[in-house]
Amino acid sequence: SPDVETVRFYELLLELLRDPIFQEGAWSLHDVHPAGPGDASNELLVALAWDPRYLIVVNLNGTTARGRIPLPAASFSAGGGYVFHDRYDGRRYERAGRELAGGGLSVELGAHQLHLFEISSV
Repeated sequence: SPDVETVRFYELLLELLRDPIFQEGAWSLHDVHPAGPGDASNELLVALAWDPRYLIVVNLNGTTARGRIPLPAASFSAGGGYVFHDRYDGRRYERAGRELAGGGLSVELGAHQLHLFEISSV
């Protein structure tokens, strides 16, 4: 019988991919900068974006990884608020536009984990 967690992952992924942005929109590979001095775990992370609505971040390694993802300042109003809804695990993260337009989004992912963020304004 199939692994229940794997089946759930692909059901979520296929549901997400129904959004026309994934067929018609342009995607980009984003740099992932170190979370801090001496931390090179950012090199284990891959970030893909379908600006400005989706950001997918994947940890390709078997250890925890941290990084900071610069995001296009033009997509975020410094005085606004934004919700990063992780469509994979259902969690919601609120971030200030000033933080996103300045330093970018900080992430930390466990071994082989991912974020499937849908981004919206508050």
